[in-house]
Amino acid sequence: MKYSLLCIGLIVPVALAADLELDIEVTETMDTPPSESLIKLNEPHVPVTDAGQLLRQETGVAVSRKGGKGFDPIIRGQQQSQLNIILGDAFVLGACPGRMDPPTTYTSLKGYDRVTVLRGYESVIYGSGGSGGTVLFEREMPRFNDGTGVRSYTGNLGVSHTSNIDYKQASADVSLGKESAYLRAYGEYQDSDNYKDGNGQTVSSAFKSSSGGLLVSGEVLPFTRVEANVESTRDDDVYYSGNGMDAPWAKADTWRLKLQHDQAFLGLDAIELSGWHADVRHLMDNYSVRVRKPKSSIGLRAPSDSVTWGGRLLGKIYYDDAELKLGLDYQANDRDAKRYKVNRQTGSQTWQSHIWPGVEYRQMGVFAELDFSLSDKDSFRLGLRFDDLQAEATQANSSVLGKSSPNTMYKQYYGIEADKVHEQNLSGLLAWQHELFDDQSIELRGSRSVRTADTSERFIASRGSCCHGSDDWVGNPDIKPEKHQQLDAGYRYETGAAEWSAIVYVDEVQDYILRTQSDSGAYIYKNIEARLYGIEADVRYSFGRFKPSAGVAWTRGEDRDNGSDLPQIPPLQFNLQLDYDATRWLLGARWELASKQEKIDIQSGLDAGETDGYGVVHLYGWYQLGQGFKLEAGVQNLFDKAYAQHVNRASHDPFDPTAKQVNEPGREVWVGMKYLF
Repeated sequence: MKYSLLCIGLIVPVALAADLELDIEVTETMDTPPSESLIKLNEPHVPVTDAGQLLRQETGVAVSRKGGKGFDPIIRGQQQSQLNIILGDAFVLGACPGRMDPPTTYTSLKGYDRVTVLRGYESVIYGSGGSGGTVLFEREMPRFNDGTGVRSYTGNLGVSHTSNIDYKQASADVSLGKESAYLRAYGEYQDSDNYKDGNGQTVSSAFKSSSGGLLVSGEVLPFTRVEANVESTRDDDVYYSGNGMDAPWAKADTWRLKLQHDQAFLGLDAIELSGWHADVRHLMDNYSVRVRKPKSSIGLRAPSDSVTWGGRLLGKIYYDDAELKLGLDYQANDRDAKRYKVNRQTGSQTWQSHIWPGVEYRQMGVFAELDFSLSDKDSFRLGLRFDDLQAEATQANSSVLGKSSPNTMYKQYYGIEADKVHEQNLSGLLAWQHELFDDQSIELRGSRSVRTADTSERFIASRGSCCHGSDDWVGNPDIKPEKHQQLDAGYRYETGAAEWSAIVYVDEVQDYILRTQSDSGAYIYKNIEARLYGIEADVRYSFGRFKPSAGVAWTRGEDRDNGSDLPQIPPLQFNLQLDYDATRWLLGARWELASKQEKIDIQSGLDAGETDGYGVVHLYGWYQLGQGFKLEAGVQNLFDKAYAQHVNRASHDPFDPTAKQVNEPGREVWVGMKYLF
């Protein structure tokens, strides 16, 4: 069965291409679908302390806050491992069981040029899962030509400051060489204090962070380019609001290597080989950054690590009005996390929980994706993907822990012990784009994607402090993977002065993985039948120097087993923006609104309760001073509104699993200076 599915996945698109009797020629076949958006990082935007925070400006993307770092994106009501976050071709999986450090935390934004957001399941080439969407942090080749053809450097320097949080930032991004071979060096330093919300209450959010990297790229042979990159991130003294612990430090080191050959080779017209290795280390405790329980001599300490490595081989065959992508990818992840009780006076410690008991994931995938046109007005995408997954908790029998050993906890809540997991999953999609007129098009996309349970959903084993287990948090070793059957229908209208798009979607989910509470109050996982559906729409218009735009997104999540609501679903969100662009200077205003969220799931322990709606106004602008200098400034939350996003992060904390909401900052005034050369 395994090999028959593999053959189907690779042969069907090839056979279709052959039946079309297409001649080989490089051609773009698919227009940008309405579910895709692009963030250009070299364009002015408000200061962000974290790459996840940057995504909040996109329609259909909500972002949960836990403090000043660790923003976690949510697309179409899906988050964490339901999204594929790819950082320069690499998967960098965080080391904290409470997701203090989602992948976006370890992203040095200065080393990237654009972010592509794919909402929903658009392609099979970006790894397994990704049912909610894919976020691609991407790089572009530097442009060295300044008009003379001799300049050998380009880049930018920047500094900024934000009031309220007393945020100080300095950055640099410099490239040396020429298009055929260059060196790129980039880095950023951040220092932030705790901020005050609109009520004047202090919210724990302080941190210090430094990140940077080196990238070398060059043509080693005709039509062959090699690129090597090393990137590091260091965070210190990170405060988290509503959380049982803070992070004295966290660090990540990522290595990447890519080879591109744009010439015929072994029957392929182009080939790309990439590999990466990411080593993430993280420490949580409740006494180093600030003493959470000053009257107690006992503290808690939890070191953890996550090592991810893998690669992808991607080949392309070009036809007249078609492009076929064939490939395979591999991803491995090793995670381990322990918690200790520490005598702060003597320094002695006692092992209390093996939260991630030496968990190993190994996943191999093969895929084929064909983009082709049948006429001037009709284009299609057909993709198939097969994944083979193996997972194991290699240290589930931690006998020294006794009743707190992982296997003992699995047996207590599910009646089973952890065993080796082997899954074989098949995903695919079919998309059709039809051009109604020169400036209008529609898209229909049907897909089936399979998302396996992540490390915590399957193997977390956090023994709480209460004897009756009400604060235990235990993964389900026998949990089934989610199967998403999605249907998208979109419309796009685009002219030189105006663009608007709308898309509606429905996602029927078999074996949706839901966190809920046992009879004792412990947090456990089970499979349910679920449905997600919603709408996303964007409007942009240019009227001389005035550039208004608007976006709206709404998602509904249903537990079909009992007719209740899914947790952590963002409410109806709307934004209205107006820019006045005078070429040398720009002024803009943005109005963000959200409705009250009453559709909640208290039983999951993820929703803190109903959330009031809000409306906040932001102002921003820039002025080109000349000689490459640009002054930027703005005001966030102009009217000092006290508000919180419905989606929250404190509820994912294994040390304080009670759901809490973190208020957003009150009024912030920011100013920055950039020098571009």
